[in-house]
Amino acid sequence: MKYLIRLFFLFFLAGSATAEQAPSNLPKTCDEAVNILLTKIAEEDLSAMRKTTSDDLILYHFGLGATIRNEFGLWVGNLSLVIDCNTAFPGRVLSFHPDEVSMLIIEHLWKHLNTTP
Repeated sequence: MKYLIRLFFLFFLAGSATAEQAPSNLPKTCDEAVNILLTKIAEEDLSAMRKTTSDDLILYHFGLGATIRNEFGLWVGNLSLVIDCNTAFPGRVLSFHPDEVSMLIIEHLWKHLNTTP
């Protein structure tokens, strides 16, 4: 029930967000964010991330995570991305804070790197 209440709250916030809060050229889904990152991150850095264990992904919080938070509008109300990232990881506690959402995107990128040949 708590999950449903939080999800309703997220959708309520998304409906009340204005265009001034988040520019329209920002990624709206976790997959879009990952695809952007795949084009912007150097291949050697992607290779290093692929070799990183899931427990060590926190090492990317300050560098890559800060870039994600700033460039993808997590500080200015990109609620579409926040909602999609939360639904990409069913069964987890909902994450609203930009720090947490950026880590979800990093995890999504890491999973993509480790499941794609």
